[in-house]
Amino acid sequence: MADDLVERLEERAKLMSALAFSNTYAQKTGNLLREAAADLASRPQAVSQGWRPIETAPKDGTVILAYRPGEGVFTAHFIAADVALGLCHPNVSEVEPQWWSTDGGDLSSPGMMPTHWMPLPEAPK
Repeated sequence: MADDLVERLEERAKLMSALAFSNTYAQKTGNLLREAAADLASRPQAVSQGWRPIETAPKDGTVILAYRPGEGVFTAHFIAADVALGLCHPNVSEVEPQWWSTDGGDLSSPGMMPTHWMPLPEAPK
């Protein structure tokens, strides 16, 4: 999606540049379009890639948007068992790292695992 927009902006910039020999407005517009295309092309593609299979999600504790049929969208993160359970589990070393919802729900049970994920959007400025 973003790649398509970059291409369209670049095409418009070329068109405006062709008109620019006799029109200052067209020259300025062409320059702005080129700048917008360069800015968009330099941004991380994560946002434009949409939902991805959960197998490709980061497993370093990063909070993500997660999706599971029947549940919808929620936030989750993959964390090590000792971080999640602390000292309250007698055999922490026997517990595998797993996905948890950010409200503390264990997502390792059958049917609880998210199927897709997406990075969180940037916070408003």
